[in-house]
Amino acid sequence: MRSMVMSVGLFTTALSAALGEAFLPLSEDPNLVINYAVMAGLAAVGGVAFYATFWNLDKEERSLNEIAAGEHNAELAAHRAADNSA
Repeated sequence: MRSMVMSVGLFTTALSAALGEAFLPLSEDPNLVINYAVMAGLAAVGGVAFYATFWNLDKEERSLNEIAAGEHNAELAAHRAADNSA
């Protein structure tokens, strides 16, 4: 498992290095603004894609954070509430 995690990390590093090499011709002095603008655009698109992918998990986490300490199951909480009211 550790080798799988390491390989995924190295793969993302390889992708970032390949992306840097692809934009290397833009690194000449008059093209620096274009280079940084393209990188900022790619980062913005990646951020929006990440948010769009995981926004449901964010809503789910907010609802799970409202569960009382030790209550991992809504049915268990309802059962305990019913026992306490009786």
